[in-house]
Amino acid sequence: MCLLSSKLVSVGWVPDSESASKTSRLLVIALAIGASLIVAGVLIALLKPDPDEPSARAVNPAWAVGSPKGPVRFCSGDDVSGAQRRTQRDYNDRFQDSTATFDEASFVADSQHDLYLKLIEEGRDDCDVIYLDVIYMAEFADKNLLYDMTPYLTPARRADFDDQMIESAQHNGKLWGVPKQRDVGVLYYRADLENPPLSWQDVYQQAKSASATDRPGLRLPLGSFEGLTVVFLELAYAAGAPSIVTPDGERARIRGPQALAALKFLRDAKREGVIPDLEQQTDPGNLGVYELGRATFLRGWPFVASRLREDAGTGDSAGAQQARRAAAEKTAIIPLPPWQSRGDSIGILGGHELVIPKTAPNPAAAMRLIDFMASSGQVRKDEREDSQYPVLKAVADDLDVRHRKLIDAIKATTVIPRPAIPEYADVSTIISAGVKEIIDGPDDDDFAQEKLDEMHREVQKVLDQDSP
Repeated sequence: MCLLSSKLVSVGWVPDSESASKTSRLLVIALAIGASLIVAGVLIALLKPDPDEPSARAVNPAWAVGSPKGPVRFCSGDDVSGAQRRTQRDYNDRFQDSTATFDEASFVADSQHDLYLKLIEEGRDDCDVIYLDVIYMAEFADKNLLYDMTPYLTPARRADFDDQMIESAQHNGKLWGVPKQRDVGVLYYRADLENPPLSWQDVYQQAKSASATDRPGLRLPLGSFEGLTVVFLELAYAAGAPSIVTPDGERARIRGPQALAALKFLRDAKREGVIPDLEQQTDPGNLGVYELGRATFLRGWPFVASRLREDAGTGDSAGAQQARRAAAEKTAIIPLPPWQSRGDSIGILGGHELVIPKTAPNPAAAMRLIDFMASSGQVRKDEREDSQYPVLKAVADDLDVRHRKLIDAIKATTVIPRPAIPEYADVSTIISAGVKEIIDGPDDDDFAQEKLDEMHREVQKVLDQDSP
């Protein structure tokens, strides 16, 4: 405005009448408005994000085929299968102008969530690519913590991927991650010791008989973390319970009779020795026990199949080596059993998406790493070497794959995603804590129902807090 005022004075215009005075006032007003528009236009131009700059938080597909240089940091949870380290080596062997490093966090999903959320919200640049659990996609996208991957995942490209994994990457009409690992639970069991169970009730009875001979029957992830929520949902949904949250994400619906039946199953299984009385049971820990012949049934993720093969014959003693060899040779894989025989096998969708946090120091190299990890060659390696269910449809349908029985078991499962809501982390914490209290609590159905009602109210409170 100072420059414009000086220009007005310099023309030497002086009003000599009332008409001229009015005209002058109008002219000054018009020039002032014009000046304001010019200034506003300049500010808009300065503030408008450049789509090619990281500040836009949308990827440029050209990054994937370009030549980004410099280090790229890949952050993931505990690499129990070895897939992440192998991918890191493969990438570094393939590209000479960029070096990938791998940072490993806890196996527990809850801990990963807390760590990555803190890093991004504090503006830390520790990660270029994060191996993010599907259950946290909605929250991280809703908080605007990730790059928008929609430009990369064109309709033709997304059609190559598993439909449920693509759906889990969506939030508010955009795609925020590229599918990498699709997880669905299956049942591993010692075929030399037991017959294939026809239902969860059958698993219960066979495991109970096994425990009577001092051989623990069934291993499940029963610690107070996300794994326990998954087990509860698998059993509750198998028993016929609806989704714990309505499709619109506004109402809780946990406290039905099917959910109570699932909780009683777990409580009674612990009381009767079907499952061991341990405070924490993680998936890696349960695998170690199963490999040593200390369990007959193991509810596990796909990575178990490759670990059984790799660990066969290893150990500090001849007994351990023999036990692990027997576990690898005698284990059979079937879908998670139905609640009752002839029912549907129900599994919960797990897995991970490859995302770029908005604080990534090298988003271009991150995009190329993701493109490499999601390629057909790498997905085939994931299946062959690490028993991952292929996220690419063509690989999953290929009959010439190493873990065909595992893939077929998952294909025979009705897979249900967990609620895709930003509040899921809080909801799961409430559920896992409540389920643990019931499992460890008295043999009292009224107590179990009261706790279930309490879980329902607490979940509803979380959903109400974020309602508009």
